[in-house]
Amino acid sequence: MTKRTAGLIRTRLLLAAGALALVLSAACSKPDDKQHTAPPVPVSTVKAVAKDAPVTLHAVGTVKASDSVTIRSRVNGHIAKIHFLDGEEVAAGDLLFSIDPTSSLRLDQMGALADLSKARAQAEQAAKEMARYKSLYAQGVVSKDEYEQKATAAATAREAVHSDLATAASAGRMAGFAKISAPIGGRAGSALIDEGNLVNAAQDDLVSIKKIVPSDVEFSIPEKDLLDVKRHFVTGVLEVFAQPPGGEERREGGLLTFIDNWVDPSTGMIRLKARFPNQSQRLWPGQFVSVTMVLTNIKDAVQVPMTAVQDGPNGKFVYLVKENKAVPQAVSTGFVTDEGLMVIEKGLQKDDEVVVEGQIRLYPGARVLIPEQQAKPGEAKPGEANPQGKADKSGGAAS
Repeated sequence: MTKRTAGLIRTRLLLAAGALALVLSAACSKPDDKQHTAPPVPVSTVKAVAKDAPVTLHAVGTVKASDSVTIRSRVNGHIAKIHFLDGEEVAAGDLLFSIDPTSSLRLDQMGALADLSKARAQAEQAAKEMARYKSLYAQGVVSKDEYEQKATAAATAREAVHSDLATAASAGRMAGFAKISAPIGGRAGSALIDEGNLVNAAQDDLVSIKKIVPSDVEFSIPEKDLLDVKRHFVTGVLEVFAQPPGGEERREGGLLTFIDNWVDPSTGMIRLKARFPNQSQRLWPGQFVSVTMVLTNIKDAVQVPMTAVQDGPNGKFVYLVKENKAVPQAVSTGFVTDEGLMVIEKGLQKDDEVVVEGQIRLYPGARVLIPEQQAKPGEAKPGEANPQGKADKSGGAAS
């Protein structure tokens, strides 16, 4: 092959390669039948709700009896009889204990009555003597000094009667203390001294009675919340709810009744008390309970789940769904309710559809796919033709 022939072949190959490149380039530059777009992002959404949002404070409290008393004897003696059962409900005035009536109380009462009778007899005799000497003094038979002596003796005898009368009354009253009754109504505890034992006056505890219907709950809050509590407590009634431990979700409702007059400087906490009707007796003295105090109630507050609120470079925002597209919306948030919902102060309206899951893949204008809109097997997805040429719900043939 000559050099001339080899050059012609090389030239033709280069021209063929260039033509092929132009054809491929033209083929690649043709538009597709379908325009390329990103697939929709699957998300979960909810609608914003407008309902009352209570502003609350939470604490741990201790149940206290609304009234409590520890019974002691006022006199010495042996317990003759216990008239109640351990743990029984007793009413005010019910007989609880009887002290042995043959004890020294009875003897003291009898001795005081005997002394009173003797003093009265002596007073009567002294009065007669004074009357007789008064007559003799008027006749000039006795001297004035003798008459005054008899008058003084009569007066002394009268005072002795008064003294013995008080002693007898005291002895009778002490004898009455041998019957020990309940000063308040409530639930009795266990008797601390058994029958037959000797009790010492004002020393030995016999039983405790606690009134649990109604009951009180004491709890503490930080001093930073004190001003809010005082402001709402002055202007209205503050509801307090107590949740006893256990499986029941039902709370007991009561009212705030007391704010302490000082803040404990060692803890920065202030003590409060609420009273509960406790008709069901679910609250028990000494029990720890979860306390929720309602300060106020915001009417028709717009609320969404906390997961809907995102942090952006310009503040808080949520993704709204409009025409199956994600639209970011700036919002101003308030507090979180006890139901776990975020109060939205600005930026949302009732029934706005917001994204609560799947935000990480979203961007402004992104198409979204809500699980409820996903097609079932054999059905068309939203915005697509029905597969296999099946008729749609209107009865028309699919294209």
